[in-house]
Amino acid sequence: MRIAVIMEGLRPDGGAEALLRTFADHVATTDHSLTLFFLKPLTPEIEQYLTNLNLPYRVHHARRMVDVPRLLRLARDLRDVDVVQTNLVGPNVIGSLAARIAGKGSVAVLHNERTYADDHFYHGKAERFALQRLAARVVAVGPRTQQARQEFLPDVTIHVLPNAVAPGPVLQEDERAAVRSELMTNSAGSMILNVARLNRQKAQHNLIAAMPVVLEQIPDAELIIAGQGDLEAELQNQVNTLGLSEHVHLIGTRDDVRRVMAAADLFALPSSWEGLPVALLEAMEAGLPVLATAVGDIPSVIDGQAGYLIDDNNPKTVADAIIHALTDDARHDKVQRATELVAKRFNAETWANTMLDHLSAAYATRPGSST
Repeated sequence: MRIAVIMEGLRPDGGAEALLRTFADHVATTDHSLTLFFLKPLTPEIEQYLTNLNLPYRVHHARRMVDVPRLLRLARDLRDVDVVQTNLVGPNVIGSLAARIAGKGSVAVLHNERTYADDHFYHGKAERFALQRLAARVVAVGPRTQQARQEFLPDVTIHVLPNAVAPGPVLQEDERAAVRSELMTNSAGSMILNVARLNRQKAQHNLIAAMPVVLEQIPDAELIIAGQGDLEAELQNQVNTLGLSEHVHLIGTRDDVRRVMAAADLFALPSSWEGLPVALLEAMEAGLPVLATAVGDIPSVIDGQAGYLIDDNNPKTVADAIIHALTDDARHDKVQRATELVAKRFNAETWANTMLDHLSAAYATRPGSST
């Protein structure tokens, strides 16, 4: 099959992007081919990154979600592929519609139990229409995500395919020390890591607000936040206002985030809502203790045995949980359970083959198919 994957944009350390890399690596070992389509402009660095990976791509940018000229251009380009996979709200709407115009079957992937479309009346209605009427198959990243979205899509069969993670690097002690020296004021301190987009969903503002309480108990703790987003300036201002510049570091987007994970002491993700975060699975695979809010499909992975769950993400709760996780004698047992769980349940090859099965089923729905 000639497969098209449609996304908003691309960041080196994003969850959907990590899955894309995993899928692209697997497709390269098969007779299938992959072409990427983006709805937002790419930076020169990302363009070079895609060129280095030998992944063909096209950009169809427009100022509005529903832009007729863009829609028609995208539909025209999709005539050269066999089947389409879309991810997140904009691509699910535009990609599913363009695929239908081009006479192609499509698979829409739901990455969160809720989306920004839930706060935007027209975008929400457009996505529900696309998922109900246009996509040949709908896939959710976990059972909680499926259940939450099924409420609004009662007539749609939503298949569950949990996210997966490929093995990351194993650092030698000198490599680990070098990463910590680069990122921390005191490389001998406790390194808390957050990897996510900088937005309200990921709640980095609560993580930063928790640090003064953490420092009362663990004075050498430092928080490293990897990612970019709309709240970058606001979060940096919060760090400065709280006098935390030596203990909280916003390091932007990294293309070596798996190395950073391998150098950290704790991964913290106090999201307000989620699906099944790839970064969480990557941290677990890296042998890093993980702490996250009990939202989306996170409880089905951590369940109190493979990490630390919190019921809400207010700063006091987050601070107490961080202190406990960094001082808990049982954290090594949790890490062992986590790495075993990821290897068993979130295997990258199994995930990629199952996604190909979903795409094959969507391909069979194209006009003129005999099935």
